[in-house]
Amino acid sequence: ISLVDHPAQSLDLNPIEPLWHDLKEIIRAQHTVSTINDLKAAAHAAWDALPIETVNQHIYQMPDCVQAVLASKGGHTQL
Repeated sequence: ISLVDHPAQSLDLNPIEPLWHDLKEIIRAQHTVSTINDLKAAAHAAWDALPIETVNQHIYQMPDCVQAVLASKGGHTQL
């Protein structure tokens, strides 16, 4: 495993960040959540419904994200 030295809050370099958005969209579209248990169940169902292709797409985009962060010298990117 290669260690990448980047700021802890560098959301552009964390492939889980766009997945949170995808999961929230699935939950909003397919579930009514009124309790914490509803939310837990919806989150599990959304994760199971998330296509592996979507996960892989975010991972495969990481080299482009790294280049964008480098080009912006660690600043904000358009990603």
